Amino acid sequence: MPEKPSSTSGHTLRCRVLTPEGTVCDQQTDFVAVWLEDGQMGIAVGRKPMIARLGIGPLRIGRAGSKAKYYYIEGGLVEVAENVVTVLTERAIPAEELNPGVVAERLKAAQRLPDTTPELQKRRQEALRIAQAQWRVLQAAGR
Repeated sequence: MPEKPSSTSGHTLRCRVLTPEGTVCDQQTDFVAVWLEDGQMGIAVGRKPMIARLGIGPLRIGRAGSKAKYYYIEGGLVEVAENVVTVLTERAIPAEELNPGVVAERLKAAQRLPDTTPELQKRRQEALRIAQAQWRVLQAAGR
């Protein structure tokens, strides 16, 4: 049986970001904002337990403007219990590892993809979602 994460003192959250490759982040913070399938959600100390599906977009650990840490997250689940926020995702990339030039090129390339069939439309929409989400992460992180 997996080890249960220990809760925090009640004044902070513990945020853990886990991918199939391992732990990407495990830190204390005062706030977490996640991008869900249907919009953004903030999580503060004392949040009632919950589980939700993650979308494709930014994860912010800490309050904006106070050296918050940003990640690009690609789907998965978020669980909140006893002031522990656990993000389970296929992919988590720290904002500082995203190259603004490469992301801008991905966005342009996605916009140029053909959309003449339902299959091509789906492929184009997914490429746009990913590139736009990575761009949002860069903007949020001030890069």
